[in-house]
Amino acid sequence: MKAHPSDDPSVTPRRLHRFYYGWVMVGVTVLGGLALAPGQSYGIGEFKHSLLTDLGLGESMLSSLYGAATFIAGFTAIFAGVAMDRFGLRRAITVSVLLLGASCFFASRVTGPVSVFLAFLLLRTFGHGVLPLMTGTTLAMWFRRRLGFVNGLTGVLVTAMAAGIPPLYIALIAAYEWRQAWVILGIGTCAVMLPIMWLLFRNRPEDVGQHLDGDPDDTPNRRRHVAAAPDVIFDLPAARRTRAYWCLIALHSVHGMVFAAIMFHRVQIFEDRGHTVGQAATMFALFSLCAAGMQFVGGFMADRLPLRFLLVCTSFFTAAGLLILGVVDGIAGAYLFGALYGLGTGTEIVARNTAWPRFFGTSHIGKIKSRGTMAAVLGSSVGPVIAGASFDQFGSFAPAIILLSVMYGGVGVAMLSARMRAAHSSPAK
Repeated sequence: MKAHPSDDPSVTPRRLHRFYYGWVMVGVTVLGGLALAPGQSYGIGEFKHSLLTDLGLGESMLSSLYGAATFIAGFTAIFAGVAMDRFGLRRAITVSVLLLGASCFFASRVTGPVSVFLAFLLLRTFGHGVLPLMTGTTLAMWFRRRLGFVNGLTGVLVTAMAAGIPPLYIALIAAYEWRQAWVILGIGTCAVMLPIMWLLFRNRPEDVGQHLDGDPDDTPNRRRHVAAAPDVIFDLPAARRTRAYWCLIALHSVHGMVFAAIMFHRVQIFEDRGHTVGQAATMFALFSLCAAGMQFVGGFMADRLPLRFLLVCTSFFTAAGLLILGVVDGIAGAYLFGALYGLGTGTEIVARNTAWPRFFGTSHIGKIKSRGTMAAVLGSSVGPVIAGASFDQFGSFAPAIILLSVMYGGVGVAMLSARMRAAHSSPAK
């Protein structure tokens, strides 16, 4: 069996010499980032009210089902990483898109706690664990010197466009009711992504007769890159022996915890403070715009500044925003949280996606980075449960939010003492 059947013999090096195909892959990655929205907290969260009212599920039960499903889904990222390394991204993503579409169809048929749990499990497996890992790794196969910039550019476009996802889902539910809305999302995901995967997606520059970053063999940039920074060949055991690996794992975990808790409960958090659903949507839009802007700026910074410095700063920004949300009751504090959280998250996403391949190379990136994705998914399984338990126990989400702020700050402090530096040679065996 051929390793990667993505070679296109009709595309020759001569025809692609003047245009680097990696820029096509940037556009494909943006669309892939949007396609996974049905499995994300900000997508599923829009169906929460319908599940509570139509199926008669309680807040704690729904949060527990969501958390348990997400926890189990986290472990599937390991298998996704193995599939990426063995079969190539094109095959792995295509199969995952089909399964995400099927998950949406299943979600439209739920009738009680068991089927809701299974729907959450399927949606979180493919929309939050598998596909984000694969789409987030794609650009590392095409760029190295400009990886920070292209990650930032992609993040800007995905985050800005994702701001329209909640209003779109609300409109679909209002027009067709929630069961038909899930069917439409399943059909739309497959109809958009499958032709793109077949016609445009390629695994690596070598598949189209090109080189990393689009550098021809005879250019000074190509010669300097190959001589000074060959691909780092860290396998999983070698990566585990570094502090950088464990710092990134911790950051993934707390990020997933906070994002899922806030996005899944954001309407209830605002209503608990006396704010409206519209103000909750405004906060999400503010968060998205700030995150988009900082991903663009963060892309430039990730190519020029130490990645540890960026990751420490983003952790403290997010911790400060959470603390404000937890202790300030006014709408101004909620909007300030959205801005700070967007600034921190936007930069963090770019820095994290750039750090994995720069610190550990791409030879075993699926197995290594899949652990970070697993940590994020497992964290996101705990976040909504913590927030739901806080509301049931104390009548407020504030205690959980303050706890999450302390945890994010703790990760930032831990990274201050970690040696996180890109290596450009194979580690000792």
